[in-house]
Amino acid sequence: MPNRFQVHQHEIAYKFIAARDGEHCLDPSCKRKPPAVKLQIDHADNNPGNWDPENLHLLCQKHNLEMRQKTAAEHGRLIREYSAKNERERERERGREGESQLA
Repeated sequence: MPNRFQVHQHEIAYKFIAARDGEHCLDPSCKRKPPAVKLQIDHADNNPGNWDPENLHLLCQKHNLEMRQKTAAEHGRLIREYSAKNERERERERGREGESQLA
């Protein structure tokens, strides 16, 4: 598979990731959102040819560039850690939404 998707394929991948994880930088110290920041698709295994959905995440340019300096193992570990934290936060938000609907 080529390193770059066609424009429409990139848009589809971006929308999928944003719907799955939220449209913000996955780095928990950042969490910035458009339009304040342009998000980039990050490859957790440092392989730009691996477009498996589980390998893709959104990071701001600053954090995406920082991740590129890490080994693939460290990059993957951090993304898994960030993803788990993000999922816990989303679960808490869903719980709060459910509680407010019951009230």
